[in-house]
Amino acid sequence: AKTADSAKAADSTKAASSNATAGAAASTSTQADRGGDGGASGQSKERGESGVSTAPTPAADESRTERAAAGSSAGLCGACGRALTGTYTTALGRKFHQQCFACAHCRKPMSMQGKSTFRSSGNRPYCDTCYASVIAPRCAKCRLAIVDTVTTALNKQWHKECLTCVRCRLPLTQTFYMYAHKPEELFCSSCWRNEARVAPGVGGGARA
Repeated sequence: AKTADSAKAADSTKAASSNATAGAAASTSTQADRGGDGGASGQSKERGESGVSTAPTPAADESRTERAAAGSSAGLCGACGRALTGTYTTALGRKFHQQCFACAHCRKPMSMQGKSTFRSSGNRPYCDTCYASVIAPRCAKCRLAIVDTVTTALNKQWHKECLTCVRCRLPLTQTFYMYAHKPEELFCSSCWRNEARVAPGVGGGARA
């Protein structure tokens, strides 16, 4: 009986060992599929998929010049609160004396821009220069203001022409790839495939 029990215990131990080995192998396989240690080179590649979006910055607003009827008022100025007579400006749903409709930052009248369009933020008007310097988002690469189309990737904002493949320099429009240890070096699909051929065994394909 003791011999039979010993045999059963041995079989149980072997089964447990076999299951543990199988579990370890499955875990290792999963890690490798996700890009784990990146193979012999020790470099890991991660893939960012559909990580790029583009959107225009808010369009420029437009003001309109009007004239009050002779001898009457067109209402009160949206800035100083005094009566509007003669020529006045309509913008942002309000009316202003022309000298009162001014940039919220530099305080220069918008009429000095020589055009009817202006930028706005928080329902306040800004000239083009001040909008670019204090309101517009900054590009993650060149650090200059973005005043037209904003490209968003990796939780940062870029000029469209600044978010490019590190190899071919073409703009990245939707899908990009990168090494985990070099997140600043982004690759387009074509250059990524070439990179894999140059350094076989490096890679994974885990989503960024």
